Amino acid sequence: AVAGDTLRDGAFRVDGELMRCLRGALWVGSDPGQLTALPLPEQGPNNTSLLPPVRVNTGRNVLALELRDVLGRPVQVLFGDAPAAIVRSGERDLALLADFHHDTAPPQLVGEELRVEFEQPVRLRLRSSLPFVDADRPSLRLALGTGEWAATSVRQAESGTELEFAFPFRALMEAAGLEPKSRDAFAAGVTASIDATLRSPAGQASLKLPLRTARTTLRVVRLGELAAGLPPALSAIELVPVLAPGAGVFPDPVPADAAGRALFRPQPRLDVRNFPDVFVQRNEFTLAQYVELVSLLKGAADDASLWHADDPLGAARLQRDSMIPLSWRKDPAGFAALAAQQPDAAVRGLDFFQAYSAIRLLAKQLGGDPELLRLPLGCELELAAFGAVRRGDARNGAAAQGPGVAAMPWREAMDLDAQKPGPSAQQLTVAGDAVPSPFGGSFTGLDFGCREWVLDLPWGADPRVEFALPEWSSDHGTLAARALQFAHGAPPPANLQARLRTFGVVRGLPFGASTGLLDGQGAPLRNLDVARLPASVPGVVRSEQVRRDGRDLAPGAVDPRVLQTGFRIAGSQGFVQRVRGT
Repeated sequence: AVAGDTLRDGAFRVDGELMRCLRGALWVGSDPGQLTALPLPEQGPNNTSLLPPVRVNTGRNVLALELRDVLGRPVQVLFGDAPAAIVRSGERDLALLADFHHDTAPPQLVGEELRVEFEQPVRLRLRSSLPFVDADRPSLRLALGTGEWAATSVRQAESGTELEFAFPFRALMEAAGLEPKSRDAFAAGVTASIDATLRSPAGQASLKLPLRTARTTLRVVRLGELAAGLPPALSAIELVPVLAPGAGVFPDPVPADAAGRALFRPQPRLDVRNFPDVFVQRNEFTLAQYVELVSLLKGAADDASLWHADDPLGAARLQRDSMIPLSWRKDPAGFAALAAQQPDAAVRGLDFFQAYSAIRLLAKQLGGDPELLRLPLGCELELAAFGAVRRGDARNGAAAQGPGVAAMPWREAMDLDAQKPGPSAQQLTVAGDAVPSPFGGSFTGLDFGCREWVLDLPWGADPRVEFALPEWSSDHGTLAARALQFAHGAPPPANLQARLRTFGVVRGLPFGASTGLLDGQGAPLRNLDVARLPASVPGVVRSEQVRRDGRDLAPGAVDPRVLQTGFRIAGSQGFVQRVRGT
């Protein structure tokens, strides 16, 4: 029985006359193997208790009983009709009376405050010193406002457990007494406090939960945080949030009347609606990352979810030789040596199917789901380049920071030899191709690193007469879904099949290339001896269509544009939700 912070005799079914015949000790402590004996009190007129009083300690409390009669014979202890469990302490077998944890400290919120994003479900974590287990989940309930929710998970922590709860956005707003209006209003960081009650097998505890609204709860994520055991270079990959534009619509960053617009894009002006929050890799995929990724191919050859339905190699795509960049296909050892010498340089010379399978292989390693990651859409790269800086009438991300791109080292531009890697993130930062992110750091290579494969579907020569592709491309979710449906084998419309199965889309200009550069009036830029390139350089908005298998028009030749093409990864909406849940 509990009396304050002390345990005393409870209900024992022992005949009063027999009580005085019992001898022994109560063994107590926090370690079952090292208990301390407390002698049983002597029976007398002023004491009829069997057990000595025991003070409850913070932490684990183990109580075990050793009884014998006046002749020294052991006395059996029953719980109901069954013998008590036996605990071994030293050389003794003792009847276990109780084994429990005690702590009066209330659970604590993990983090200083509960950050809430507009219209997003809210996850809350509490750290308790009590060792709850998964079987306790239904009885671990957090009450706030007019509702009560059971724990969604119970995880062992360094000391105790972490309890996770999930709440509908509106329920939390009601409990906080807030009237949600818009995502932009949440960016003001409104604070509130919520009274809550945790009900558990240990009783109930009152909590005050500090709350602050935020435009987003997303953060920069290193892949190593989401999956243990990734090789070092893959573990260090950073995916950076790119937040949805206002009202979910991203206006075309190249004005309709821009000089030389046709040299930016082979399509009319197109705003993109239903634009969600996305994740984009901070820099282009590097040689070190690609070599580590290829090393994970072992055992993947039988997984049909990892190659594109139109890939002419099919399952053979997942053989090591099929993933070596095209310019190194005949010299895999030379490619490995290059990666060892310049691990941070961007990988290039990959066809679309290599990039597609590489990303799905990484996603499978990351979370068992090849759909977690994908190639970015072109509009996602544009939003990364334009969304965080003043747009003005700039044509690319770096130029959007001012009147022109910082001086590019054109006189020292890299040789476009196909067997040389692309520039590193550090080189691009020095060159001025770095777009700041509101989450810290910068995106690099969006304008002048390598050409990059994107998930876009290629338009025809006269898009005005094509309904499907412009309509799909004007809706973010539809475009991503269609591209992946075709990748999984769904047949495109008959009038689009030949093109969609043959061509892919690349974005950006290769570092050091001179073709495609424009002056301020949209004319070809012929004088490269300039301190600052004009803001009209195409950069990320430049879109080209090339064969996805990398072939050139000449038999057996590789398209030289593909030899300058690499990739970066984007997080799917499943990835976004996974990050919101961590």
